[in-house]
Amino acid sequence: MYITDEWILIKSQAPTSQTDTEYYLMNVETQQQIPLIKHDLKHDLTQEISPDILSLLYKSDTVYVKGGAILALPEPIGNSTDNHHVVIGTAYIGNLEYGQQVAENLYDFGITPIIVSGNVSIDGSFYYPSSSQSIYDSVTDQPIVIGTMPNFIATGWAYQQQGIILSANPTYLIGEPSFVVSAPAPFLIPQPILLLRQDPQYLPPDVQAQFAAQDALEARNKQQADMVMVVLMVATVGTIAFAIRTHRRLAHRKTPI
Repeated sequence: MYITDEWILIKSQAPTSQTDTEYYLMNVETQQQIPLIKHDLKHDLTQEISPDILSLLYKSDTVYVKGGAILALPEPIGNSTDNHHVVIGTAYIGNLEYGQQVAENLYDFGITPIIVSGNVSIDGSFYYPSSSQSIYDSVTDQPIVIGTMPNFIATGWAYQQQGIILSANPTYLIGEPSFVVSAPAPFLIPQPILLLRQDPQYLPPDVQAQFAAQDALEARNKQQADMVMVVLMVATVGTIAFAIRTHRRLAHRKTPI
């Protein structure tokens, strides 16, 4: 989940554990990773903000709210000598409406957080509905790009708002996942991850140039592949014709007079 255009929030959890969860920030350009000091609370952040957490937030340069999580970060982000904190409440971290309620609670204490939403782009200009694969304009609420990939769901924005990332619904070779311990493993089938591109006119010039170069390369590769296919088809037809002609000649020679 992008927190800024350079830093993403990553949740790392062991497959066999629900408690050994770690959070850290990663810079998408330098791959620098900053571990977050986790404050795992057992109460509702929309109702209660403890004095120690308030003190922590007051000392931070910037406060972000992501659903049921509060990030207390220094500016600039990434200085390994500064502490980077994440406060986890009782609600799901991806719940946007809950995050807005948490932010309203923080306003009462004089704290103005930045609300982070996976559906909304970093600059707030675009969004995608949770039940859609399309990109909408935040001002006009009109669709800009329409996605039509069945069995795929939007999971977040790509770097520099290049588009939204589409992930396939889980598909299993045998049956469906079961909570019964004795049930056989369903064998999860790996699925592709796709990018629904933003309309180029809304992209930065360097990203537009990148996409144009990629499209040109793909077109050139397709042209070369088509040429190779034509050559193979001609060679195959020629080989078949030569074989038929040879067979007829041999058959003519063996025909008794």
